Amino acid sequence: MIKHVVFDFDGTIVDSLGAVVDIYNEIAGQYRFTKLDQDRYRALMNVPLRERIKALGVPMHRIFFIRNVARQFKQKYQTQLHLIRMIDGVLEAAERLKEQGYVLSILTSNSEANVREYLRNREISIFDHVYSANGLFGKHRTINQYRKQHRLSREELIYVGDETRDIQACRKSRVPIIAVTWGVEDRALLAAANPDYLIDRPQEIANVLFSETGEEI
Repeated sequence: MIKHVVFDFDGTIVDSLGAVVDIYNEIAGQYRFTKLDQDRYRALMNVPLRERIKALGVPMHRIFFIRNVARQFKQKYQTQLHLIRMIDGVLEAAERLKEQGYVLSILTSNSEANVREYLRNREISIFDHVYSANGLFGKHRTINQYRKQHRLSREELIYVGDETRDIQACRKSRVPIIAVTWGVEDRALLAAANPDYLIDRPQEIANVLFSETGEEI
């Protein structure tokens, strides 16, 4: 029985695409990577990682700079917090889950400080925990740590995310995932990664969970 619902942040709870592209282009100018508009960014999010790196003009020998770039990105992201809006319907969906007794958490590749500041500025207090994953591809380790810290079986946690790497992380951790189509990756790409559930509207999160428990929707 599911007890904890763990959300991704960017693309799942908030629409940060504009801020992400602006920050990326600022950093791209510094490192001489290819700059992007929002449409091109979305398109690149729907191709394999190696193709993304090639299209961005990042030499393979500079991949090791990614950690430094990610740290710089998170610092710049903080200055954009006031411009980032919540996805319509997500807060209401989360509130409904909270009313039913679920523990709600955020586990993100963004920084914990950025997420906490965003929630605090908007007086959002329904999330019980906020965690930052270790690196772009270390989310499965953080999921495992979360589960152990809260003494949960794999059947007691479900993740909600908008990217194929979220699906891959959950596969590695052997926990179920609800993939959402309102983020940067399109439905076909997410479906090809074979998530446990694939939904198009925030209201459907409750439908998935309540169908698992047999509660009235």
